[in-house]
Amino acid sequence: MMTERWGLVSSSQPRNHRKSASAIRNTRWNIYDDLHSEKEREDVWKATEWLADQNPLCDVCRGLDIQPMSPSSERALFQRPQVVGYLTDIVKKKDCPLCRLISCAFLQRANVCEAGPRVLEESQVQVSLQFVDDSVDPTGRLSRNLLRLTTSLNSLPPAFLIPLGKDTTESTFLGLEVKSEYVGSWKLESWLRCVYRTKLNDALIERTINSGKLIDDKHLRGFPDFANFRLIDIESHCLVRIPNGCNPNYLTLSYVGGSEKCFLATKTNIESLEDDRSLFHPDLPRTIKDAITITGALHHRYLWVDALCIVQDDDDERAVQIKNMGKIYENSRLTIINASGVDANSGFEGVYPHRRKFQQHIEELKPGLRVTLYQPMDELLKRSVWQTRAWTFQEHVVSARRLIFLNGLVYFENGQQCYSEDLSSYDPHMRVQNLSWMSTDPILRFTEFVSEFTERRLSYEIDIMNAWAGVAKAFDEKMQSSSFFGLPAAYFDLALLWKPTHRVVRRKGFPSWSWVGWVGKVHWETTGEPSRLIFWYKQIDTLRYRLVASQKEIEAAYAVSRKRLGESSSNAIGARTQTVNSQIISGWQAIKKWPDRATKPSSFRQDLFPAFAQVSGAPAEWPYLHFWTFSALFRLSAPIKPAEAAPSPNLHFQSFTLTGCHERLCGFMALENCWESRTGELVEVLVLSGCENWDHQEQKLFADGSDTKPARGRWSLWNVMLIEWHEGNVAERVGLGKILKSALNVAAFAPGKQWKEITLG
Repeated sequence: MMTERWGLVSSSQPRNHRKSASAIRNTRWNIYDDLHSEKEREDVWKATEWLADQNPLCDVCRGLDIQPMSPSSERALFQRPQVVGYLTDIVKKKDCPLCRLISCAFLQRANVCEAGPRVLEESQVQVSLQFVDDSVDPTGRLSRNLLRLTTSLNSLPPAFLIPLGKDTTESTFLGLEVKSEYVGSWKLESWLRCVYRTKLNDALIERTINSGKLIDDKHLRGFPDFANFRLIDIESHCLVRIPNGCNPNYLTLSYVGGSEKCFLATKTNIESLEDDRSLFHPDLPRTIKDAITITGALHHRYLWVDALCIVQDDDDERAVQIKNMGKIYENSRLTIINASGVDANSGFEGVYPHRRKFQQHIEELKPGLRVTLYQPMDELLKRSVWQTRAWTFQEHVVSARRLIFLNGLVYFENGQQCYSEDLSSYDPHMRVQNLSWMSTDPILRFTEFVSEFTERRLSYEIDIMNAWAGVAKAFDEKMQSSSFFGLPAAYFDLALLWKPTHRVVRRKGFPSWSWVGWVGKVHWETTGEPSRLIFWYKQIDTLRYRLVASQKEIEAAYAVSRKRLGESSSNAIGARTQTVNSQIISGWQAIKKWPDRATKPSSFRQDLFPAFAQVSGAPAEWPYLHFWTFSALFRLSAPIKPAEAAPSPNLHFQSFTLTGCHERLCGFMALENCWESRTGELVEVLVLSGCENWDHQEQKLFADGSDTKPARGRWSLWNVMLIEWHEGNVAERVGLGKILKSALNVAAFAPGKQWKEITLG
């Protein structure tokens, strides 16, 4: 009954695998490599000769090389872009099917790109066509079915064309015509059965997909391990409480709640919501209603939705549930994502007839050769409201399987592949983002994930740590380390070297030295692993300090790095830095103790607790770093101008120069533009760690403005932090930069370099 309401009726799938010339002509764009016999090849070339006489294309498009693939010796021919013409000329050719496709593709993109619709009026926007031939299709062969359309305008995203196939069981990467006004259940079930079969045994498949049984006693035992875990029972239409450790078999929902108040679980109604049929409520948001329908259509009985399964006005319960949000999504069978919605009442397109707005643009370039526009899911997600929310990042990344409703289509992601309704197989060009990425290089993935996460928005900035908690837990397990305010302890020196990508503002209640203390996107410059020089301490109460990273954590992280390198993890931790990959260097250098100098905090700071505890919702940990390091004064001088070096893509930040007491160039500091009014002032910098490279822009300027040369191609530099002092003798980070090690010794302004105890908040 639930299936009929949704329109998800199971149907048999055609299974015709014959390779006649007509079938090849109708279902292949370029499959020459798939043909093995000489007769098959002859049939293809005869067919294409006949097609040439029936060609409806314009003179320009007829001259483009989009014929079936020639032998492998000529493959390089298809790697060169073929110029189609100027966009203004293309949109005027109404009778050419390829020109109509190109016009449609770039008209859609022009409405959302920075240039806007006026791009179609510019006469110098040139369009080129090129085969995408850098991926392997599901059969293991090189995929050459996808055509990429690009323009000379960088702000206009590329478009893609793909030939339509007729057989829904095709293993070759082809497009499919989407005929139904609603989503077909057989497609969704086939995706689920495929991935379950790779993970579970046959008996468990039947329980998972067909029975809707609550308890799964053979898989992922021990969840939940916290109180008051509730699920929606879609058969009884009410909430049910789940005992600890029973491992429920359930789905989760990810959606945009919106700013308007909607139906929620509260202290006053939570008991009534546990009564049968209590969710037949007129105020229940459409998105949740549709998610219940989808759950039933997929033969599951239980669904988790934050608005109903968490008592929203119970602060204690909400804190526990939010802390375990990552576990909730990670342990669910499937996460249903409404990526097109803008609020809780948007609903899902394709669940019911007449609510699907998807329009598939198909053109017949030649008799028997039908082509459609193809938009990769990751490109469409960039334009969705769901993609801008910080909470949805965690919900997406930690989920093992995801069913994504987006722009009228449905996509399915498992750990490796992305499937779509309009494709005959998974997309070999699509990179699926999930926690399995961490296996290749955890610290590199950490920097990538944080950079994407900090682009997103929170309704309440105080939730920053909670929204990141599920991802942080996964990184902690992979690195065998703990985290301290969003930074992995074992890689703490490297993690401190983040820089803003755009303008950032302070987030109250969180430390300035971590990215969680700022609102705005950040990134890491991948110029090399810093040498570890400082003992970082955190104060865990009014009477105790503890190292941020223990020696055990550092050794474990180093062992992971050595294992990825294929080397023995038993080597001494003091070994020279090892290159883990070409982007991030994850090896460790020896912890260098400063001789005859203090390294531990000299006293406890009981006075600091009220300073951050007064912020409502602030984290329980003390957000302060305690350490000893060298401090020095340098003069802040004129920033780098575009005339002197390549302009920075960050319009809110500039790379200022640091000069010493002899007015010679000593280093650089990345600061907001407002600091330009303070050039000429003396600023205090702290040494953080050692490094060997400037970034590209700094290296160019330093080579022009200094006689100093690197030794054997490597510079001897310090990573430094510019600080300002605040009330209570607590410093805060202002900017990050680099200086020459020699400058610290001979060029610092009076009183010169000082070994100093720092409390950084």
